[in-house]
Amino acid sequence: MFNCTLRVSELIEGPLKYTASIKRCEMDLSKCEFFNTIETGTLCEYFDDPGFKKRFLNSISPSFTCPIQPADYVFFNNKWDLSAIVNLPGSAYRWNVVITVDQIATGRTVYCAEMMTRIVIAFAPGANAKYYNVVTYDNCKHMENSAARLSKVKVFGKPDAIELSATLDVEREIEPPVHLQLYVKRCNLQKEACETYEHISMEDVCSKIESNPILHKYMGIFTPPLTCPLKKGHYVAEKSELKLQMLEMFPIENAFWQMEFRFLDRHNQTMQCDFVEIAVTDKQ
Repeated sequence: MFNCTLRVSELIEGPLKYTASIKRCEMDLSKCEFFNTIETGTLCEYFDDPGFKKRFLNSISPSFTCPIQPADYVFFNNKWDLSAIVNLPGSAYRWNVVITVDQIATGRTVYCAEMMTRIVIAFAPGANAKYYNVVTYDNCKHMENSAARLSKVKVFGKPDAIELSATLDVEREIEPPVHLQLYVKRCNLQKEACETYEHISMEDVCSKIESNPILHKYMGIFTPPLTCPLKKGHYVAEKSELKLQMLEMFPIENAFWQMEFRFLDRHNQTMQCDFVEIAVTDKQ
């Protein structure tokens, strides 16, 4: 929650590109490393999106629209939903976030801000228990000549967990560093009114496995355990349970979610693509 006044001194024409560059630092700031980049080239469209307003612009006057008019924009007890920015770390960190807004037509940076913060999360265990009904977990249909392919996939939802059986055949190793592109759409529980929710980019994902409890656990449910980057071979998960209780601290809405995970090699070529559809509800 924060209060501030943003003074816009001239008319800002769209379209606008938003970029958040995130570094993760030790608590004493002795070491900082690149963690993630989040960007969108359609920022103006987000100003009219009810979900975006709820997450980031929930208490601002006057409202943002494009083109952005010269005015004093007052944030009063405004709350930011940062769940998309930071995956739950394995230990305490400070986070350095640099935010820029650029005019796409001119390449001009019209806004830049930097913040250093420590994120503290407190929640009551079990207070927001969710049920995860995985409808689809498969290879992306548009992906040909994939370096790794899933087969014999069976996924069962449980309270705060999923149970996965699957075979993963890796035909060739992805040349490191491996990058992840995650595309997320949110639909209502009737699988209608779908909208783009988030696009997350993560460079050199292998270096972040240890500090991400969900990714780290996922690597271990296969036999033999997965490595990053993946080595050629045949991997099997048999009724392996993946606990998702750590997601309770994030404001995950009851909705039907569509996610596409694209794994890219050092040449930014997509080498593996997984597609997931999951319905999130409060109970089975």
